[in-house]
Amino acid sequence: MKKHRVAYLFVFLFLTLMYGFSDGELKYPSGSPAGYTGSPGDGQNCTHCHGGSVEHVDNWISSDIPESGYIPGQTYLITATATGSGKKGFEVSPQNFAGDKLGTLIAGSGSKLVGNNDYITHANGVSNSTATWNFQWTAPAEGTGDVVFYGAFAIRESHTKLTSLLVHEVNTVSIAQNRTQPIRVYPNPVKDRLTITYRLVKPERVTARLYSLDGKLVSNLLNEEQSAGNHTTATMLQPTERGVYLLHITMGAQSFTKKLLIE
Repeated sequence: MKKHRVAYLFVFLFLTLMYGFSDGELKYPSGSPAGYTGSPGDGQNCTHCHGGSVEHVDNWISSDIPESGYIPGQTYLITATATGSGKKGFEVSPQNFAGDKLGTLIAGSGSKLVGNNDYITHANGVSNSTATWNFQWTAPAEGTGDVVFYGAFAIRESHTKLTSLLVHEVNTVSIAQNRTQPIRVYPNPVKDRLTITYRLVKPERVTARLYSLDGKLVSNLLNEEQSAGNHTTATMLQPTERGVYLLHITMGAQSFTKKLLIE
């Protein structure tokens, strides 16, 4: 009887070592379910299933889209890169702040589409210290405006990294069609006082909201009906942590998103 107890104890300890410390694995090794990028529209990320911690990182999503912006209908190369120990997976989706999915994703080697092809994720977890996935994106129709690639990366089960890539539409539409001149936001980086200048051709409601990279609203900076003409609005930022944020501005039916570094 004593020998059986020793044997059971040995088996228990073996299983504990094998499965109790499974942090090097992924909960979804063959791809994430759709809707977990951490975007404002998704509202959730990998921790919803995995638990663990979240960290914001920069430059884990890159592209060959020029600084001048994407051309509607053009296809571009997008790269998702994750570093760290243990198996890695990812999910990326190009969206706006309303959660609309923008453009067309095209899977590459080691990736696949999920969620009505609005999300791209890993086909298999990658154990290399640096994991890289290349895929393509065909830009949406003219007039779509800014697009944010939201990405969530699972590094083992308990570590989630969130990142985003903001791309602009190339300015091929005339000022008369746009109804406004380009918005100017300065300084950037900013410490406490932010200035926004713009021109309205007709009266519009103008809003400016500051979001964290995972889509959480940090503060409402502006929400007013404005008359036609040139405007300059200076606002004091509420105390917040240093880092990169997304400034989302709407003027009537138009919307603009800019990355803002707070020092």
